[in-house]
Amino acid sequence: MKLQSALDKRHSIRSFEKKKVPKSVIKKLVANATKAPSACNRQPWIFYCVDSKKKRDEVSELLYNIYMKFHFNSSEKVGNLKKISDEFYKDMGGAQNIIFVFRKKGKKEAEYVKPNDIASIYCAVENIILSAVSKGLGSCCVGTFGGGENGKKLRKVLGIGNDEELISAL
Repeated sequence: MKLQSALDKRHSIRSFEKKKVPKSVIKKLVANATKAPSACNRQPWIFYCVDSKKKRDEVSELLYNIYMKFHFNSSEKVGNLKKISDEFYKDMGGAQNIIFVFRKKGKKEAEYVKPNDIASIYCAVENIILSAVSKGLGSCCVGTFGGGENGKKLRKVLGIGNDEELISAL
């Protein structure tokens, strides 16, 4: 698929088919993500792929509860957008695979490091999204709910240490 075609076909999917993406395809998506540019060539991304139903359901429930806590009374999401968002977060649109992207937190990092890491990670995320389109797959990039107590709960469910910070999920 040509790049322009992938760009033209790309849009956020919020309701997925109930079938898993093969591990070989997920591995290729992540491999393509690592080809993204990164500030100072830090390559700050750490990918966690969830495909077990039990883990996906656990993560989805946690993310939905966090979403409802922060957005339930939000006036930013009006009308149909709120309804679509509410439905999506109930079970991450029924996605059978979820890719989480974390970054390792530095103990004494310069103030410019974190924003550069986040920018680099979103370059990698875009590679995943466009690679998914080229394989006929949909995706939806979601912001994080990973800070504070929520981050602790999510890291516990995923079995991740406290030195990593959630940046995005697909």
